Parts: sequence; C-alpha cells; structure tokens
Amino acid sequence: MNLFLRLIGGFAAALAGLLLVMMLAVWFISDRSLDQALRERLEPQGLTLQARNLRTTIPFALAADQLTIGDLNGAWLTVEQFRLRLQLLPLLTGRVRLSLSGQSGSGSLRGSFSVYPLKKRSGSIRIAGLELASIPLLTSKLGGQLRGTARLDLDFATQQNGLLAGTAKLQIAALGLKGASIAGMSLPDLTVQEARGLVTTSGPRITVDSLAMQGDGIYLRLTGSTSITPNAPLNLSLQLMPTAEFLERQKSIFLLMMLYQTAPGSYTLPISGTIASPQLAGR
Repeated sequence: MNLFLRLIGGFAAALAGLLLVMMLAVWFISDRSLDQALRERLEPQGLTLQARNLRTTIPFALAADQLTIGDLNGAWLTVEQFRLRLQLLPLLTGRVRLSLSGQSGSGSLRGSFSVYPLKKRSGSIRIAGLELASIPLLTSKLGGQLRGTARLDLDFATQQNGLLAGTAKLQIAALGLKGASIAGMSLPDLTVQEARGLVTTSGPRITVDSLAMQGDGIYLRLTGSTSITPNAPLNLSLQLMPTAEFLERQKSIFLLMMLYQTAPGSYTLPISGTIASPQLAGR
C-alpha cells in the first residue's frame, strides 16, 4: 500500500511539474504575442478584442487593465481589472483549474472553472451589480434610456456528448425602458420592479427558457435561442400583455404593433436577424 501511494504521489508530482513547465512557457510569451493570439482565436467567430495593458504576472496569471469584446460594429462588453489565475493546489491531483475576476462598471465578475481533464470541465461564474446601461450591446440595440441592475449565476459542466452545458439564473432589479425600440419598432415606456429568468447553454447555443417581467400595468416574457457570435441567427419571441389602462396610456405604440397582435390585449414580437442586426419578422 505504501508503495502504491508513493507511485500515485510520484505520478501526481510529475504531472504537476509538466503542467507548471507548460504554464512557464506561456508566462514567457511576449504580451504582444499573447494579445495577437487571443485576437486570432476570436476573429473566426466575428468577434473583436481590445486589450489595454494585457500581460502575464506572477504567479501564473494573465491580467489586463481593460478588455473590450465586440464586433466590427462596436463594443459589446468592457471588463476592467481583469485577472485570470492558475490555481496551484489542483495541479497536485492532475487537474488544471483557473479563477477569474474583474469589474464592469459598478458590477463585479467572479468565477472558477476547470479546463483539464477535458471530460471533467466544469465551473461557475457570478456577475453581480451589473448596470444594464454599462453594456454597450444592449444600449446600442435598444437605444433610448435603459436602467436596471443585473445578477447572473452560471454553473456549467461537460456532458456525455463532450459539449459544455450550463444553466444561468438571471435577475434584474429596477428595470426601466424609455424611448427604446427593437429593429425600429418602438417599445412602450415601462418600469419593472424585478425580472427573473432562466437561460441554458449547450456548446455555443444559448436558450432563453423564460425571462418574465411584471411591470406597472404590463406583463412581458422573452423566450427563444441564439449563439454568442455576431452573425448567429436570432430566434426570439417577446410577448407583451398590457392592461387596458396601460394600453390606453400608450395607445400610439400599440397601434404600430397591430400586425403582431395575437389576441385582444396580447402582442408577440418575433425577433429574427442576428445579434449584430436584429430584425422583426413580417416587416
């Protein structure tokens, strides 16, 4: 038994040493080369990366003062004080696990996930206190005034088919829209005390199982699917159910939605196109 334990310990130490050598090799890569490698990885997906002061740090971490991910039309999200660190203790058991942190406006980003063995990849990411108005992807597509504070809790793991799949719980507090629109279709001004939703992922595919919002005089529900690439097709559906009083107050908005009325007091907007260029089907 002692011999067996020594053999296991020696194997773990050798594996840990190999992984450390690999990380040292990455650490000695120039910051410019690292930046270029990341850009080349994103470009086939139609995504862009702008990094300010991207660098390697001791012990075994990547850092950047600012990272901005977007497409050719503009920024999607900016993360400041970004850190990606290698956790050393899991190396002793033959696992490679990373932790990440960052800030986006007033929001915080925290996470931890394993990347090796490949069949046991898993992790979690937590985003808290993220102001919707600080997300360029939303403000550029909706226009008008957008407010609200979001929290996202994502847990993911490798499935039997080898794909990463996860479940994210989304919560938005004090959601407000004023003068917003989707693909040229004006949306009603509204205030929602709290919105809750469930989003699932499987590989690159993202499915909004349900994002429900109960506002002052109106109920909204978003469902559908897409992928995180600029040219990925959108297949979303936004249902709006205003009360008679709410409809009367914003009659001009709902008159423009008559094409999408599915029942008295119920409207469904089919959102197609792509993330880079959302469209309304039927227009």
